[in-house]
Amino acid sequence: MIESPLLRAPGTAGIYDPRTNTASLSFDLENLFPKVFHPTPESWRKNLAAIHEWVHFYQFATTTYGFLYQALTFAQAYMVNGFLTLYQPRKKSCRLPLIETGEVLSIEETPKWSVHLRAVYLLEDLRKAVYGYAPFPESFGPKLGEWRVIGESLNEICGTPKIYITQVPEGVPASGAWRYRIDDLLEAHAHALSSLWLMQTVEQYGLPRRITEELLGAIGDGAIGDVLNI
Repeated sequence: MIESPLLRAPGTAGIYDPRTNTASLSFDLENLFPKVFHPTPESWRKNLAAIHEWVHFYQFATTTYGFLYQALTFAQAYMVNGFLTLYQPRKKSCRLPLIETGEVLSIEETPKWSVHLRAVYLLEDLRKAVYGYAPFPESFGPKLGEWRVIGESLNEICGTPKIYITQVPEGVPASGAWRYRIDDLLEAHAHALSSLWLMQTVEQYGLPRRITEELLGAIGDGAIGDVLNI
């Protein structure tokens, strides 16, 4: 039910799952030991892929964006769990998918499980907007009262930031077409940092210049969307 982007490096050399903070590589990382950080002309592409996925980890573990991601995802999972706990004894039917059911509910409705589904729906709205998958909904204004009630509770329970969207900033197109996809941005950032690391490592340890030359020849392959053309 809770969907998140899978960050997939160009050529599927690696995949990072921010829900579990795990990376999958297309090769056995143990084959690089003990020189994971000491690339050779034969292994530099694998070294680069390993560092690329490491950058993804730090994006979600050490930045304010990563904290927001973790808080919103945890809060949404918490609300789903609350719904299941309250709903199970009722033995009634609830239309799937739950996100769509939450869309037509209100926090003022009863039974209590409906409040949890409404929170799940509102959090999904915010998650999509924060991730750049959708523009901030124009209807956030009318939902502001609900956001304040739910936001206060989630802030106390999960530490979720109190974020309320009241209007689109002046001068910004309301369509949301101006946004970059967040996964494109994260991929381009990881590609740039891992490539810079590789070039600096070659200089620092006097490694064969062939590594840098081959990297520069292939560096365009890691450009995602229009992000690197800013």
